[in-house]
Amino acid sequence: MLDSPQLDLDSCLKIFPNLRYIGGSVGHRLDIHASCVQSQTIKISLSGHGILALEQVVIYGRAHPEGELRDITKLEGCRVFQSTTRQVSHDATQDSEALYGAYNAINGIVDGYNRSETEAVDQPYWRIEFPEDYLIETIHITNFSSAGYAVRYSDIVIESAYNDTVSMIYRRSAPHVLRAKLNSVYQSLSNFRKLKPLNTKQRQAQDFLETSHRLLIENPDCIDHVSFSEQLLNCIEVFLPRSLEPRGRSYQFRDISDVSQIRITGINCDTITPKILAEYYDPVEQRLSSVEFESKEAFFSHPRYIVSLSIYFGCEDSIYKANCFRVEASNEPHASSAECEWDLIYDNAHVADLCKDLAWVAFLAGNETARCLGLIAKPAVMMRRSDKELKEAYFWCRLNLHGKSSDVQSEVASIVNSATAYDTQSSRLRFGRHSFSTCLGDRNQAQYVAAILDTFSCLEKNSIPAMLLYGTLLGAVRSGTFIKHDDDVDIGYLSQAFSHEQLVAEREKLREIFESSNFRVSAASSHLPFSVSPMNQEEPCWVEIFPVWSDKDDTHHYKIYMHTMNVHSVDKNIIGCASTFQKVCLNGTAFPAPAQPEKFLEVRYGENWRSPDPFFEI
Repeated sequence: MLDSPQLDLDSCLKIFPNLRYIGGSVGHRLDIHASCVQSQTIKISLSGHGILALEQVVIYGRAHPEGELRDITKLEGCRVFQSTTRQVSHDATQDSEALYGAYNAINGIVDGYNRSETEAVDQPYWRIEFPEDYLIETIHITNFSSAGYAVRYSDIVIESAYNDTVSMIYRRSAPHVLRAKLNSVYQSLSNFRKLKPLNTKQRQAQDFLETSHRLLIENPDCIDHVSFSEQLLNCIEVFLPRSLEPRGRSYQFRDISDVSQIRITGINCDTITPKILAEYYDPVEQRLSSVEFESKEAFFSHPRYIVSLSIYFGCEDSIYKANCFRVEASNEPHASSAECEWDLIYDNAHVADLCKDLAWVAFLAGNETARCLGLIAKPAVMMRRSDKELKEAYFWCRLNLHGKSSDVQSEVASIVNSATAYDTQSSRLRFGRHSFSTCLGDRNQAQYVAAILDTFSCLEKNSIPAMLLYGTLLGAVRSGTFIKHDDDVDIGYLSQAFSHEQLVAEREKLREIFESSNFRVSAASSHLPFSVSPMNQEEPCWVEIFPVWSDKDDTHHYKIYMHTMNVHSVDKNIIGCASTFQKVCLNGTAFPAPAQPEKFLEVRYGENWRSPDPFFEI
């Protein structure tokens, strides 16, 4: 039998090229090379407090050095254990594709379903025991993809046990991990040199980053992680634009040679026309001069040396969604825009990406301050280039706030919310319970009241009793208005169904009713709730509709979705029926509510439901 090798983290571990970043973006995979460590057991744990909820763990290894490389998590006799277990709802598993091995374990049992999670505890773990010794080559971990689960790749520790020897395979701040991420920063910096101007602070920050990159290659042990991570965050403050909104701002650039054309792209072309002021030296006339353009493009008859370039964006009042904008120059005076070769002068998106990477390196170095957490998410919110990027940033932020103090949560939210502080109120994104979205406090609440009225009216015409639920009910009972930091509107209806199949059929029938009644209806999904919005409103005001149903054999309880979308039983006397519904006032309009609204809120939100908590269930 082979002796257990001594693992040198700096030399025998590496991050596979397809790893986007370490830290656990939802749905991304963490790929670790284990350098053929001999193992009887692999333990995957969190180094701190949290919930370990993994979608898949796949481990490849060989029985001996010349043996076949195989997925050893599928071997007969492979066993999976969890430090603690957490109940998983029936809805979470019933439609899952059956897979076996350490891929899928629920409550410590490998049963083919794809959800498993521990309780929120200190250092939760999965332990995978093999039927015999194996040489481990690679370990692949896929992040859990649902909202509200504290999956934190950033804190994952992977260890191997063989006889009485325990070897470290992966930890967050290992030199190879920092170096892998800093490499991407270094590449960004090489591009950043094109961006002008670099002021004194930016040059100093760039020198620091290049020196750090060299040290991590030559002598990683000399890096003081605490000081290093703080300096990285200081670099972000130097580079990160205060906003990506150009409106009302002037940008100055200096010393750009051989310029025949200038163009600005990425702004809202319909509402914003920039003003370009160029002070230049004309080599033909051999004199300094200036010219002003009110356009997104500027042309010169022959190449000039730009001494100073000022770009000013007007202050139109129209609604403006933040866009990244680019400034480019070309030395080809007679070529069309499509034919030119353009040199980048400035790109807000590029700068924001660099700052996000800097924050990631600080986090990997051990910095978990609110400032660091907020600066990782802020660039994605500032740029808003895609819904996917926003969703990833939100989940990462939310999962890492799990278990943090309210002060830390508030500070992170404040940093992230500042990303869109320049937006008009109705389009301003904020950190909410479900996503980065506009909060009800910033929306046209009169339109939402009208949308709820129309939704209730449609249900009543079809003899379907309905009531306010969840956060909408909470706001009505507690303050008579919408909760300012809430981001959705919820109602429930009393279902006639007794089984999941009947609930699905009932939902489809209701969707058809609303579609035929001039409502927008959300796309069908595997979830029973769905959303509607009246067509007569210019901006959609979505109302989410939840079923409240009974088991045929239980005459005393209703089934209803509660925290983290798990189904709970609630006393029928609390919910009531159409004849016993109470009335509550929401923005001056009376709506049906459960028979015992305060008792329902206590069941749903706990005995402290009267105290506002923007981070409830975060």
